Amino acid sequence: MRLVCYGVLTLAACAGCANATPDAAAPAPEAAVYAVLLDSVIHYRSDTVVVLDSTASLPPGEVQSRVGTRVDSMPPTLPAVLDRLTESTQSTARLPFPRPIYLLSNATLREMFSRGIATGWNEFHRRYPRQPGYLTVSPVALSADTLDALAYYEFRCGGLCGQVQFVWITRRGTKRWHVRKIVGFLVF
Repeated sequence: MRLVCYGVLTLAACAGCANATPDAAAPAPEAAVYAVLLDSVIHYRSDTVVVLDSTASLPPGEVQSRVGTRVDSMPPTLPAVLDRLTESTQSTARLPFPRPIYLLSNATLREMFSRGIATGWNEFHRRYPRQPGYLTVSPVALSADTLDALAYYEFRCGGLCGQVQFVWITRRGTKRWHVRKIVGFLVF
């Protein structure tokens, strides 16, 4: 009887495995890439992140012109993929952030800063205490083998505080995602 029970349990467990998708237990690579972006690049240590409610939109060819000539060992398709992903905006709420986010609309941002930069930042910090600033991100461009990723972000933290950069994040040769190269074109 014991042998029959074990056999039935094993069969049931195997049947469940056959129906499970292999990625169901593994987190999306995009979530891991955003975690590295928040932790390693902009040192965002807050438990909640203030993010603009729509992704970054860039002029056609912007990624290839800014990144393509500066990074020699990056998979060559990544800049073109990110160019395609940033042709239009999409809802940031759909991105797999590793932490809770506050969505900041463009209308709210305009309203907060309508009376000037200093007044706007005072109002921002009143509404979002303990937040150093807000983030605008692109969707993550992944290589075909999902070992490399390219993302764009803008981090605003004051009138003369912020950065705008492309970040190549990889797990090639390791099991953990890490920043391979940053191509910055504006730090203020």
